[in-house]
Amino acid sequence: MLAVASAGCATSSPVSPAARATPVKKPVQAAPRVPSARGVLMAYLDATLAGDHLRAWGYLSADDRDRLPRDAYVRRERANDRLRAQVRALGPFRYTLESLREKGSDATAIVILRSGLGSERVRFALKREGPRWVVLYASSWSSAE
Repeated sequence: MLAVASAGCATSSPVSPAARATPVKKPVQAAPRVPSARGVLMAYLDATLAGDHLRAWGYLSADDRDRLPRDAYVRRERANDRLRAQVRALGPFRYTLESLREKGSDATAIVILRSGLGSERVRFALKREGPRWVVLYASSWSSAE
């Protein structure tokens, strides 16, 4: 009796042709998004103000990275961290993008930095290097007043 039961399980039912021919659809992947000038500037400021200077250096133009190698940039910005910490002790430190103007492969932005000491309008310059935007360090961090 056991042999009859197992023999019944060994038979397979036929698979319909439609079930065999159904192709597996792969999801369509969008092209990788290239951050906008605004996105690059915000990421650069977030990294800089958080003291993550290695990450911030990656947003600089190739010319700036050549003129100011990573270790020199980190040393320079770490020297500014003490001042940033003192400013934060007086109250919250935040920034707002006031304006961003793109013209071809160049962009300029005005950022308002606010702290316990008040606020200051600061100018930043960006440009396209190939498909991506980068910060022009040598032309940025100047007063927009």
